[in-house]
Amino acid sequence: MLFYSYAEFVIGLVAIFYFTSKIFSITKYKLYFALSLIFIISTASFACFIKSDQRYVILPVLHFVALTFLPISLGYNKKMMLLFSSLFFSGLTFFISEIYQLLCSIYSTEFASSTSVFFNLISNLIVLGIFVLLSSPLKIKTKLVVESITKPTIIMILIFLYLGGSMATFGAYYIIPSSDCRTAALKILTMIVSVVFSFSIPILLYNQIKKSQYMHENDIYERQLNAQINYYKSITTSGYEL
Repeated sequence: MLFYSYAEFVIGLVAIFYFTSKIFSITKYKLYFALSLIFIISTASFACFIKSDQRYVILPVLHFVALTFLPISLGYNKKMMLLFSSLFFSGLTFFISEIYQLLCSIYSTEFASSTSVFFNLISNLIVLGIFVLLSSPLKIKTKLVVESITKPTIIMILIFLYLGGSMATFGAYYIIPSSDCRTAALKILTMIVSVVFSFSIPILLYNQIKKSQYMHENDIYERQLNAQINYYKSITTSGYEL
């Protein structure tokens, strides 16, 4: 299980570096990988002095913190974008892992800790593939989106990702299983609500915000146009009276 934990951490570091280097053209990578190596060695040394049942709680938390803040060491001026990209990787991994476990819980009701960690590793690999797709074939479109997106929108998407993953966790572990079809139907409904809640609602809110902003700008332009029309009318009237 410790192998899976470190494998997830390394995959996350590589994915974030690959994504940010392609999108932001980052070249300062030595400090990033040096700090990553130091952190891996330090956590591995720390794991030798704690109990085995505590490792599976403490180490994933430490890896999540490192995965979130190590991209700042890449030295690019858009540090918040690096931070949000790492948070997006972690949030998307968490969401996919919990949805996968919710799907499997429909057929199997028991989860071993090794199975859960294996799901997390598979989720990391899936998100790694998504990041490679976004930063290679879709590089130009992704760069335009990253440059135009606002911080409140990113925060809103992250919040909904974690909330949707929490819903899936509730469906996978806390819905009491039974032999009838009602439990499976309830879990499927939970999964649908989780997916819709995580993606559809942020998109709708973002579109509504953009629409309101567009209407506000349109109203300002209309007022400016009316002011110019009245100004030219007053000039025409003054010229006529003169």
